[in-house]
Amino acid sequence: MLGPWVNKPWLNVVATIIVSALLLLSLVLVISTLFPSVNVTVLVIVLGVAMSAVVLVSAGWLVWNSRRAEPILELPRTEKENWRMPALALLERPTWSLPKRIAMQTMAGYIVLAVVFLAIKAVQIALLHR
Repeated sequence: MLGPWVNKPWLNVVATIIVSALLLLSLVLVISTLFPSVNVTVLVIVLGVAMSAVVLVSAGWLVWNSRRAEPILELPRTEKENWRMPALALLERPTWSLPKRIAMQTMAGYIVLAVVFLAIKAVQIALLHR
């Protein structure tokens, strides 16, 4: 849909690392709120190692797949500037790969669970301090 205006691979790697760090911090916040007795230092180390492993495996998988893909032709700057997106009515809905669908469903599930758990905790705290 963006035509020649796509991110460079290194920028996608940086974005993945940033989003992974934010997810790690969010998960630490949710877990430490639900279980106040948990050792946060150990939790950060364990989740950091797990998330690093996932990022490394994902990066390896992306590199392996990119070597099999056809090279993308780099357009001259003038052609990039004159490129126009086709009308939305002419575009087909993109199909997601299985890993992308799993990642998005996992993310949605995490968000729902985090909101539910934190709402339950908020109600517990409100009832405790009555």
